[in-house]
Order: sequence, then structure tokens, then C-alpha cells
Amino acid sequence: AYIHPQALLSGANQIALDQTRAAATAFGLQTIVVPLNSPINEAEYRRVFESNAGTFETAMLTTASENLTFVRAIADLALSLRIATIFPWREGAEAGGLMSYGPDLKDIFRRAAQYVDRILRGTKPTDLPVEQPTKFELILNGNTAKALGIENMSERCVQGGAVDDIERGELHTQHTTSIFIEVITKWSAGRVENRP
Repeated sequence: AYIHPQALLSGANQIALDQTRAAATAFGLQTIVVPLNSPINEAEYRRVFESNAGTFETAMLTTASENLTFVRAIADLALSLRIATIFPWREGAEAGGLMSYGPDLKDIFRRAAQYVDRILRGTKPTDLPVEQPTKFELILNGNTAKALGIENMSERCVQGGAVDDIERGELHTQHTTSIFIEVITKWSAGRVENRP
């Protein structure tokens, strides 16, 4: 499932959704878009997860600020329902999500502070270059993987080359996304086989 605020599903967010669908389709998986309705709060996340608990087993959360605001509640709720979560920032995995993969937010804020400093010292904003993130992180939460029954997740990501992709700065490559989907797919298949 691709969880995102309904009002923000356009532009760059639509491109990210299209890329997620393409990666999932390569593994024969369906991407379910699960919109969050306003007001976005802890109760809305509970509604989304609980009403769709039998529909999806993996939730990918987008970069919407609401998802960062409620990261602990999201991770706790998902784990209680045995739904694996993938976040685009380390705070998601640290809060109890299964994994995170994305730019280092602290580095981004550090760079933003440097821009503010340069502007306050007289540099015209139009003279500053537009920068893209250059530092990315893969965080795997071993405790959550164990609680979900996923074995050897970190070894699989290392052996499959996902860590090498990240070290080269290849964010959201087809190869790395495929490894994550493969790990989750095998876990999901095992859950279906073991259901009473």
C-alpha cells in the first residue's frame, strides 16, 4: 500500500507513485493507493490501517510531513497489525518501522542553514545553486524484522547489492527497490502459507 495525503497526490508525488507501481509490477504485485483524508491525525492513520489490515501487508509511507509528524504512532500501529512499513527517512525505522531508505534529513537541514547564512551575509538567493541530496541512508530495524518473522533481512540486502547501490548514491534504483520488494514478497508469501 502507498499511503499518502489525498490532497498532495500530484506532481513529484505522482512520479514517486508511478515508480513504486513499476517496481511492484515487476514482481507481480499490485500497488494499492490508500489516501489519508483531512484532518490528518493519529485517528486517521488508525482508520486507514485498521480498515485495510486484510488488504495489504506492506505499507510504504511517502515524504509527506504528516507521515513524519506521526511516525511513532504509525510504526506502533503497523507493528500491532503485523504490517511491514518502509519509510523515506531514518526516523521511521528508529521509531519501529521495518526499514527506511532516503536522504539524510540532518544533512539537508545543515545545508539549508548554510544557505541561510550565505543569504544573511549578502549573497542573493538567485545566485545560489539548487542542490539535490547527496547523502542517503538505508536503515534496517532488526527488532521489527524479528517481530514480523523476517529472517536474515540485513544479510539479504547486503548480498543483493542494495548497500552498494546506496553507497554509490543511487537512490531508488530499480535494483535496490527490487531487493526490498523481494524480501517483503518472500515474507508475505510465508505469512499466507502459514495462515490457519
